[in-house]
Amino acid sequence: MIVLAEAGYIFVTVFRNGVRKGWFDTMSGFRMPSFKLILGILIVYVIVNKLIFPAPASGLSYYSKLFEYHQGSWLDSIGTNLLYFNELITRIVHYYPSNKIAFYVAKVAVYIITTFSIIGFLRYAIKRFGYEEVYYMATIALVAVLSQQQGVRFIIYILPMHILYVYSAAKDGLLPFLNINGRWVALTLTIAYLGLGFDEFKKAVNPPQDHLVPTSDEFKAFAYIKENIDYNDAILFIKPRLLSLYTDKRAIVGAYQADVEENRKLFEKEGVKYALICSKIDDGFTMNYINNIQPPVDTTIIADGYYLYRLR
Repeated sequence: MIVLAEAGYIFVTVFRNGVRKGWFDTMSGFRMPSFKLILGILIVYVIVNKLIFPAPASGLSYYSKLFEYHQGSWLDSIGTNLLYFNELITRIVHYYPSNKIAFYVAKVAVYIITTFSIIGFLRYAIKRFGYEEVYYMATIALVAVLSQQQGVRFIIYILPMHILYVYSAAKDGLLPFLNINGRWVALTLTIAYLGLGFDEFKKAVNPPQDHLVPTSDEFKAFAYIKENIDYNDAILFIKPRLLSLYTDKRAIVGAYQADVEENRKLFEKEGVKYALICSKIDDGFTMNYINNIQPPVDTTIIADGYYLYRLR
């Protein structure tokens, strides 16, 4: 991502300088510090990942498949993702309001925010089309073409610019037209925003206890493993860090993108002797492994919903 960002910076810089001068000096891009940074990153990558610690060639397959899992045509997928982008902005205003009045207020607010953000972006782009605008457009384009909807984390980096565009359009366009004092508007909107999120504030202060881990069942399962499993015997489990944290035992998770033989060799190398299944968690990989690849020698119910399989 750093390489792509620096390459984009070089392209925009060369393009802007070319427009200003009337001719494009493409060689100037190779003299920029960004090009030296890209070259250094690629050299280090080759040395570390190809020579010192050879990485599997399929390591980037997950990211390439993000562009392949869309439903229907590309146009349908892009349209769906743009609506999803609008939904992400809705969550910023209020995250799934249960109150009907708050829900519709949030919807109206999102349409206003979207309109003002477009107006503000166009104003900035016309006035000075800079790196910020390129980055803003590129991020929205990435959200639009990706088939995976991963939440607000993909757009969190452009939220300051999004808010700036909204503020700029409202400050220079709406407030003078309505002849309203901006401070009172800011105060009113802040109070309204906090009010829309009141339900979420209450949930954050008083989280539901039934979803906390570990429960009594987990304590019982972890205690059994801690007392009866040797440290050298690794355990196949979908949440290995959690298991290791509470039991001080070695745990590993299956690599679902690798083939069965690769996983089997890794498990033998790491000394995997047990597989743990929790009925509360969907773990198709482990279930498939113990049902079709390495049937267990015996099974022990160590707690309600926890099944420990001895593989050898």
